[in-house]
Order: sequence, then structure tokens, then C-alpha cells
Amino acid sequence: MAPPGPDIRDVSPKDLQKGEFKGAGSETFRVAVADGPDNDIVKHGMEHRDVEVCGVFVGRLLQDEGGPFLEIEATIRGEHAASQGAQVTFTHETWNHIHNEMDNRYPERKIVGWYHTHPGFGIFLSEFDLFIHQSFFNAPFQVAFVFDPRSGDEGFFCWKEGKTSRLAHFWVGRQMHCCRPAFEEVRHPPASASDPRTGQGQGEAARAAND
Repeated sequence: MAPPGPDIRDVSPKDLQKGEFKGAGSETFRVAVADGPDNDIVKHGMEHRDVEVCGVFVGRLLQDEGGPFLEIEATIRGEHAASQGAQVTFTHETWNHIHNEMDNRYPERKIVGWYHTHPGFGIFLSEFDLFIHQSFFNAPFQVAFVFDPRSGDEGFFCWKEGKTSRLAHFWVGRQMHCCRPAFEEVRHPPASASDPRTGQGQGEAARAAND
């Protein structure tokens, strides 16, 4: 029986371009983030520590001898997104901006997922987050990333059998980041606000979002 929805395991390596995964480790699905987009997310989140902000990931789905992996090469901020407390919404204007950026700057790349922040309330996908992910980022390879700019905690979620599953690890450059289990609470903010991941944590519609 086929899985009831998107599943990263449906991606066939034989259909993918070969690439070099710079990290070391083994996962069912690996996510590699370049230093640039990783720093961009931190900066975006730290600029707005009281409301949620969002954006999308730009990159490629590649494969090596270990199987498929996602290479995130850039981010596009969700300009004109609507933020209300613990909720962020991709508006028509947001998608217009994103697709203009894709056409002008990244015509050879894909939107491979999205990110948003949870200032002070941890790493999970809310019911509304799941609605966004299911509506606009439902290709099997597309991921969701949550970053808490107050604690520095972070986490990636991928598709498995139509549901989101939190990855245990992801890579920034050659460095592997370990994600704490989803049930753990954020306890204290990090010592340094300039780089929140030096503390305890490691941390709508125009065209279809996955064109």
C-alpha cells in the first residue's frame, strides 16, 4: 500500500543530479545548509524577537552514494508576511516577492522548504504551521525549519507517510547539529544574544509554492 501522502522515501536517487555532501553521517534523509542561509535565518530571527517571521529555502535535491540529500543554498525572506502573536501568514504579497526573487536571482533552483521562528516557545509545528506546510510545501522533499531566537533551539521537519517528522540531525557546512527531542522544554536563554546557538540550544496564493 502506498503511503497516504508525501514521503521523502518516495524520492528516487536515480532521478537526481549527483552532488557532494560535505558533512559526515548517515540519516534516512540529510539536510545540508550553507553558512550563508544559516546566518541569514539567525539574523532575521534576532531582528524580530517578539513576533514570528518567515521565509523560504532555495536549493537543490541531490544524491550521492549515501542516497538523496537536500542542499540549501539561500533563503528569501517572507516580506509582507502577516504576523499576529504566535502566528505568521504568507500573504499574496509575500508570494509575489518570493517568486520575483526566484525568477530574477535563482532561476535554476527550487523552493525546497520554508522557515519560521517561534520566539520563546520552542520547536514544533502548530496546527496553523501544518496547514502552511501541507498547502504550499507538500513536495516529498520539502522541509520546514523552526528557530527560536530567544533560546537558540532549532529543528527541521520532513515528510514521512503524509506526516511531518522531526529530523534528529542536520548539517551546517561540515558541522552536524543535533536537535533535542521534541518533548524537551526550552529552559533558559543562551548566554550570548549575538549568536543564540552558542547557548543551550543548537541551535498564501500566487503560484504553487513548489514550482
